[in-house]
Amino acid sequence: MLFAIMCLALQIPLIATEYVERPLLRGVVKFLASAMFLGQAAVWGPSAWTWAALVLSAAGDMFLLSSEKSWFRAGLIAFLLAHVAYVVAFFDRGISWPIFGMCVPAMAISAWAISRWLGDRPGKLLFAVRAYMTVISFMVACAFASANGNWILPLAAVLFYASDLAVARQRFIQPEPLNRLIGLPPYYLAQILFATYL
Repeated sequence: MLFAIMCLALQIPLIATEYVERPLLRGVVKFLASAMFLGQAAVWGPSAWTWAALVLSAAGDMFLLSSEKSWFRAGLIAFLLAHVAYVVAFFDRGISWPIFGMCVPAMAISAWAISRWLGDRPGKLLFAVRAYMTVISFMVACAFASANGNWILPLAAVLFYASDLAVARQRFIQPEPLNRLIGLPPYYLAQILFATYL
């Protein structure tokens, strides 16, 4: 579990770089943190679809280092594809359709509430953001539906979902270091759990 421990330990300097405004150092530390969950996957050997999701997520991490809209769009696409890959990985595990059916309305309500919260702030990215919300909501529902008594995968999906709320707040509501403080640890923990158990 060395990679998992290192990934989580790197959250401290990663968040610290937000408060001292060291973008270059932040990029280096974020790269290392993302490399750690890939290292965790290398040790535990998840499915090919999980590997694809993790690699796409690591790419998205790098894209989101920039505040430029084009790079944010690239990050959005990378993470959207990562969630699609996670969905396929969950389907490979097997889906309980009754549980899926119960989860979909709950996730639809959550997505609607988030859409109301964001309003029209995403501007030209509004369609892309809503598409992303749809896909990640579907991913969470699939995580619950494929759990089969294993609470770890739904937990990872919910942590990922929650971390994206911090990203949305940073980008569209109120940019501040607090968003990284509340968003980065859940995100990296989610990736470690997926790398280990999916």
